[in-house]
Amino acid sequence: MYTFPEIDLLWDLLRIYFTEVAPYFPLLHRPTFEKAVINGRHLLDPSFGALLLAVCAVAARDSQDLRILKQDTKITAGWQWFSQIRLVRPNFVEPTSVHELQLYCVSYLYLRQTNMFDSAWSLVGLGLRLSLDRGIHRLKTSKSRDAESELWIRIFWILRNADVLQGLSLGRPAAIDSEHFDLDRPVECDDGYWEKTEHNESFTQPPGKTSGLSFFTHYNKLVDIAASVQRSVYCVNEVPEYKDDSLTPVERNRKKAMQHDSALNHWLMSLPEHLRWDPNQPDKIRLNHSAILYTTFYWIQLQLHKNFLFRQASDNQQGFPSFAICANAARSTVRISQVLHQRSKNRFEVLVRVRFTL
Repeated sequence: MYTFPEIDLLWDLLRIYFTEVAPYFPLLHRPTFEKAVINGRHLLDPSFGALLLAVCAVAARDSQDLRILKQDTKITAGWQWFSQIRLVRPNFVEPTSVHELQLYCVSYLYLRQTNMFDSAWSLVGLGLRLSLDRGIHRLKTSKSRDAESELWIRIFWILRNADVLQGLSLGRPAAIDSEHFDLDRPVECDDGYWEKTEHNESFTQPPGKTSGLSFFTHYNKLVDIAASVQRSVYCVNEVPEYKDDSLTPVERNRKKAMQHDSALNHWLMSLPEHLRWDPNQPDKIRLNHSAILYTTFYWIQLQLHKNFLFRQASDNQQGFPSFAICANAARSTVRISQVLHQRSKNRFEVLVRVRFTL
């Protein structure tokens, strides 16, 4: 059904994806995925084949291969593979699969950097609906976590994060509120430690070695706050916890802002040392992890306070701190971007890292 890249280019694109994209988008399990490609699953299973094409399309933007550079720009790179994918299935009779939902996640990542930005929102919504139909939003693994359940969990959190952040960007409500799901958080364990060995149990991160998934854990918690901002500040009808007739609208808005500011500050204070912003951080991945977390933090501050910038004269006392907070958030984001620009040889990479989810 599909035309894949030449075999040498295919493996080079996989290498790029798992070194340049996967550390910030922990969706796929590299050993399992590469083993499936070696076994030729993409030639037999259309859903896995489509996922592989999407992975190649995303990785093409970081490729320096002349076969890609000759026919594509950085924005359109990978379109020759992505355009082959049929994103919406012909019917909804059969239950969804891991590969189908992973395809929606990777497709979202690809479309976010094209002029079809808003179409990615519909894919995320479809992916969430199929996840709910499968019951992933209630997935509890207790002590029996395996590779498949971990992949389901990662899929749901990525889709939920995308739904909240893109909904805030486009001014649209979330597909699911936090009251309606209670699945496990992703386990903080790197890909190489998922399988049981003679020395360790499965999903056991070696003592003293920080997992790259620590970034994803704190990122999910930050999006929890963004979801609360979306639900309370951008609601059409007032949410129950803020329905207090004894408060004026100004006082009610001030209460919302104070509560969310408190949650954001608590999140910032809870960050472990390796995720705190340090412009001199020598490790590239940790530098980018920190940049993504902090720019997302400042972006949420902007989403929270921009509604309070323009008020009537009687509201000036409320508007002034919002001006200060928004100005500081904007300046801080610019400073982080400048550091990444100085540290990176690839300007497009700076754009992707800072705008990873914004």
